[in-house]
Amino acid sequence: MIRLLPGGPLIGRGSSYGYGLASVQDCNWGREVQHGGGLPGFGSHMRWLPDHGVGILVLANLTYADASVLTRAATTMLQNTGALKPRQATPSHVGTHGSGNDRSHSRLE
Repeated sequence: MIRLLPGGPLIGRGSSYGYGLASVQDCNWGREVQHGGGLPGFGSHMRWLPDHGVGILVLANLTYADASVLTRAATTMLQNTGALKPRQATPSHVGTHGSGNDRSHSRLE
């Protein structure tokens, strides 16, 4: 559990890190994938919500800017306005090829 602001609500989160990406399970938004960083003169943060089909990128021209605050604020705004909706998965036709009504199946032998 974390508290982002003094007196703010507690937020449950679990995370892991590998290959430069943080994978986070957040109580508000579900799965998140994030990466941030900075060098003298800039800061950046990327946040993807794969279950919602949303990605947010912030680039700042300030040394080591904490751009993650802005990606979180943008995600919160999307949620508060009702614009953050779960993505509906579309099933694919596995093992078929062609187009139109052609449903011939390929087979490996």
